[in-house]
Amino acid sequence: MKVIDLTEEHKKLYYACLEDWSDEMKEAGNNKECWCNKMKNKGLGVKIAFDDNEVRTGPPPSYKKIKKKIARQVKKL
Repeated sequence: MKVIDLTEEHKKLYYACLEDWSDEMKEAGNNKECWCNKMKNKGLGVKIAFDDNEVRTGPPPSYKKIKKKIARQVKKL
């Protein structure tokens, strides 16, 4: 896993709460962007975590998928 500061490339995705696929998030407007800009002036920073060198979006994985992924990683060890 890699953790980086929020970049211009990922801002739109972050402001959509990493749910750019969700119509509900699109309807929510720019509340998160406004809040983030306000807090940035107070010293708050944003970090993004990458799993397998990509930002994960979309619905969360099922428990079955998570279990398989963990099993693969353990097997590698």
